[in-house]
Amino acid sequence: MNSVSNFFKSLLPFVIIMATQVITSTICTFVYVAYLFATHSYPSMEAFFKTVQDSVTDTNFLMASMSVYSVIGILIFTCMYSGIMKDPLNMTSPSGRHYPSTPQMGHPSLSFKGYKIGFLILGVVLIAVSCQYLANYIVAVDYLISPDSITQYTQLMQDSGLGDDSLNFAVILYAVILGPICEEMGLRAVTLGYSSRFMPFWAANVFQAFLFGLIHMNFIQFSYAFALGLVLGWIYHKTGNILVTMLVHITFNGTSTFLSKYLLMGQNPITFCAILLLSLVAAYCGMKLIDYSARDRFKRV
Repeated sequence: MNSVSNFFKSLLPFVIIMATQVITSTICTFVYVAYLFATHSYPSMEAFFKTVQDSVTDTNFLMASMSVYSVIGILIFTCMYSGIMKDPLNMTSPSGRHYPSTPQMGHPSLSFKGYKIGFLILGVVLIAVSCQYLANYIVAVDYLISPDSITQYTQLMQDSGLGDDSLNFAVILYAVILGPICEEMGLRAVTLGYSSRFMPFWAANVFQAFLFGLIHMNFIQFSYAFALGLVLGWIYHKTGNILVTMLVHITFNGTSTFLSKYLLMGQNPITFCAILLLSLVAAYCGMKLIDYSARDRFKRV
């Protein structure tokens, strides 16, 4: 019975994210339409609907709507996460660490007390930048599989303001800050937290990464979000600190937003493979550094 309950709890963030996006977008659209109708005059209904269409497809409106959804999601998932922290389970991981909390996971924490901060920061940067490179390689493979999906992905990035040379505050607020925080609270803190109670960590990690990919609702983002989700799930498994995965996710999105056009992919097979290998090594080193930075938090028993 507990397994069934934990399964539905682990699936709930995905449902909440999808439903909240639709509901928030609908409400924001109706509110804005009412505002335009009440405060402006139009020569015809055709002109009115044209203004509405232009407004609700504007990047600022879309990002403002998504920011509202993110704040709502953060509040809901924080309440759900508090339930995990108040209901600890005593487990000992295969590595020998004693985790007085969710199965195979560190004691849930919202503090960096006990961390080696220098190693943590270096690990976060290495993982975020290397994962950005690896995401670009995944996108290259996706192009070989489905060339049309790249066109759709590029258009999506343009519509969201991420493909423009000039970024604005609304885009940065959602894409770099609120979006990652909401997704980490939902998918890692809650979904991984509950799913780890009824399945092995590797299965729970694949499960939450799959849902993380699905919420992006397109083939290209699904593929690299799934891979990133596996890494973020591993980090949460090792540290038990959702703030660490937030830092990695925020840094990853920040790199994508501000620095993606400066990332070199290699112009020939040798440099292409060399950069890929360096990215894998950097990701591995970053994960080990984050694991090492958190070790003082745990006591062996």
